[in-house]
Amino acid sequence: MPNKHARVALCLVAALVGGAGVYATLHSQAWRGHAAMSADDHAANQKLMAQAITLIRQHALQAGRIDWATQEPKLMALAAQDNHHEVHKNIRILLQSLEDGHSFLMPPMLQRAMTQKATTMPQARMVAPGIGLLTLPGLMTGNTETMAHYVQTALAAMAALPTPQAWVIDLRGNTGGTMWPMLTALQPFLGSGPFGYFSKGNTSPPTPWRTGPDLYAPGTAIPDWTGLPVAVLQDARTASAAEATAIALKGRPGTRFFGTPTHGQTTANRTFRLMDGSLLMVAASYEQDRTHKTYTGPLPPDELTDNQTDPLPIALAWLQPRLPDPAPPAINSLPATGAGR
Repeated sequence: MPNKHARVALCLVAALVGGAGVYATLHSQAWRGHAAMSADDHAANQKLMAQAITLIRQHALQAGRIDWATQEPKLMALAAQDNHHEVHKNIRILLQSLEDGHSFLMPPMLQRAMTQKATTMPQARMVAPGIGLLTLPGLMTGNTETMAHYVQTALAAMAALPTPQAWVIDLRGNTGGTMWPMLTALQPFLGSGPFGYFSKGNTSPPTPWRTGPDLYAPGTAIPDWTGLPVAVLQDARTASAAEATAIALKGRPGTRFFGTPTHGQTTANRTFRLMDGSLLMVAASYEQDRTHKTYTGPLPPDELTDNQTDPLPIALAWLQPRLPDPAPPAINSLPATGAGR
């Protein structure tokens, strides 16, 4: 079984949303004036295509959508004639034929470009009396040190607040990346798990989602907020790993979702490194919540808003009646005297 950080690993939805132009620019620069290809180059291209075909056939959930008897010899023949750029193009077309909306190819040049993108860290603040708000951004990295920093930043930001009795978790605009730091940051709300599963349908038992101590700082104390009410904010840019994070909160008592339907990438990508250094991301598992309910497509909210309506005030209106009643003022016992008798 692959390491859990590599399993969903770099879904990198935001990288692709904003990265297609980067990819095209980099490749046009790389292939401008390229030299004639040798027989070894053509052989390497065929091996690359064969590797991609094998992995997609073996692992893609929707591999059955493709007529392999027709497509495989056609793709191999093209690889024997094409340059490296065209081989990548045909692999991407093959992935699009899966129609899963999630599988993709990330060449080395785009990987290098992504490492230069700034990383946004979680933030927490009091949004109303007794109510905290945690904003979880996407995280596009597989670097363990960066993931640990993400988790520790979230936990420290929440711990710095004056003991909220209810929480808003904001996943709006979180276009995904790797789910494990997001789930680990939510450990106080999720408990020990499992709080979700990877499922391949009926082909094998589902794999449970649990977080481990590897992303915590030594000696980190995890508060138990599993009984606190939680409102989750989502929108159409809540995607991929962020949708998995939302699924982990599904079925949790005292939890309600507000906003618009999510992006709809509710599958788990498995990551493979190809022989040329490219990363092949294949949608290889369905995602289930803690009750084993399988999700496909966009996640609908419990309370739907339009794109022009901020769901936060609606979420606060739902949370406020669920705050505990304030403790009655202490009554000071004074010694009895004869006065007033």
